Amino acid sequence: MRSRRTRLGLAAAGIAVAAACATGPGTMAAAGPEPRVAVVLDVGGCPETDTLELCEGIRRAMRRTGVQARIVSPTFRESLADFLALIARQDYDAVVLFGLYYDPQVSAVARRYPNVPFIVMDAPRAEVPSAPPNLGGEVLEAREAAYLAGWLAAKLEQRRPGPDVVGAVGGVKVPGVTTFIDGYVAGARRAAPRVEVLVDYSDDWVDRRKCAALAVVPTATT
Repeated sequence: MRSRRTRLGLAAAGIAVAAACATGPGTMAAAGPEPRVAVVLDVGGCPETDTLELCEGIRRAMRRTGVQARIVSPTFRESLADFLALIARQDYDAVVLFGLYYDPQVSAVARRYPNVPFIVMDAPRAEVPSAPPNLGGEVLEAREAAYLAGWLAAKLEQRRPGPDVVGAVGGVKVPGVTTFIDGYVAGARRAAPRVEVLVDYSDDWVDRRKCAALAVVPTATT
């Protein structure tokens, strides 16, 4: 499962990128009104138990940057194309999308509104089907942060007596999670080539207790 700081950082990065697109290079924020940004989430929006914690990060970024952001999401009954077109007509300085880059309707709507910057987060522009010029992608290099975490864990483990063993527990084994695990393992082995890295997955996106239980097992058995 992604770390809490990474999820909050992704949201903050989305607001920061949107502000930069809205104000343009070299433009001082104090020179005019603060940018207005629409943040579009997948169906469901900000549930009470928000496993991505994006909404909290977005609100923090709003307070720190002064950007006026509105968090919106389509319902199950709404067409994504119609929903995005409605947002594009509301004079936002930028539209930031989380978790929707794979849908070809995103590119179709962005092409209809060439003066509106559309930004997909956590995906490179190359992965967006038929992306027009006003649609960009931003990716946080989370593997690099995980690499540092693995490196530090291995270095600290070397201070303890006995064999060097560190571990990492993910949620569901999908590319968005395994990239973190891969970075962690690489960092640990860079710091201590003989370290044993134990990896497991809870197969759950929500219940952190499952991850905690798996993390305790290697400690108890080594």
